[in-house]
This record gives sequence, structure tokens and C-alpha cells, in this order.
Amino acid sequence: MAKINLELKKFGMRSWVVLAVVGVRIFRRWGEIGLIWPEALLVLAGWAVGYFLSDLDDWIYVLVTHPHELTSRRVWDLLSLGKWGAAREMLMSTREERERLPIHNALTGLVVSGVGLWVISSSGSPLGWGVTLGLSVRLWWGLVMEKNYQKWYWLVARKINLVEHKVLAGVWGVLIALQIVLLIRG
Repeated sequence: MAKINLELKKFGMRSWVVLAVVGVRIFRRWGEIGLIWPEALLVLAGWAVGYFLSDLDDWIYVLVTHPHELTSRRVWDLLSLGKWGAAREMLMSTREERERLPIHNALTGLVVSGVGLWVISSSGSPLGWGVTLGLSVRLWWGLVMEKNYQKWYWLVARKINLVEHKVLAGVWGVLIALQIVLLIRG
């Protein structure tokens, strides 16, 4: 039960951004209330999709790229018994073991944030807005909270020092802030 509460707490900490954006958009367009609710629901649905897209790399790591590792074999065993919830819980509790993830890296995060700016400014898809913002925020939060930040730079040929890491995290944060501003301005 404690693990579930911790996961819900993390989800809540990462979700306040989209709730604030949707709340402000609803408040600003209160006169168009019949039009804003479907848009708000699509942004929230996109947020959920983007949020859980970042879990894909754990599944790819375990099921495709590293099926020989002990954790991978345990997850396979749970899946073969039909225990999907236990398999996901094992993935989440052993996440720190995995390195060189295809989605949890600085390059993917910056690209998603850049694409997010383009999607928000150029498309009329509230679902797309939510997906890119949800994935960007979840990845950025993971980068900021990671104790071993070097795991995020495995695509870079050299070690990234702490100053470079902080600059990249700051630039990435600015890209996310621009996405938020664009969404609020509507």
C-alpha cells in the first residue's frame, strides 16, 4: 500500500501543471463553457497518455533489449502468469537498476519539448498538446530528481559535468514554461 501511495504522490506532484493549465484556460474562456470542456478533457487525456508513454522504455528494456537480466526474467514470469499489475509494480520498484533507456535520456526530452512547442503553436489538437506537455514534464521531473544524472546522458560521448547538467535542465525547463504559456494564452 505504501508503494501505491508513493506512486500516487509522484503522479500528483507531476500533474499539478496540467491541472493548473486547464483550470486557467477554463477560467479565461468561461463564457464559451460549452466549447471548453471537450478541449479540456482532451488535454487531460493527452496528459495521461504522455505521462504513461515514459513507462514504455522500461517495458522495451525488459521485454526487448535486455530479456536475459534477472529482473526481466521475473517480469516475464509474472506476465506469463497473467499478473500484469505485479509485473508493472516490479518494473517501477526496480527502475533505478536500468540505464541506457530509449526514452529517459536528455536528447529525447529536449526533442519532445521542442516538438511540444511546435504542436502547441501549430496544431489544433488538444490531445497532442496534452501528450507533449505530459511527456515533457514527466521526463524533465525525472531528470531533475535523478541522483545519478549521468544516466540521462548516455547518448553523449563524454561525461557531462554538473554545470552543464544544470544548464540543460534550465533550458529544458524554459521550453516547458513556453509550452505552458502558449497553452494558457490559448
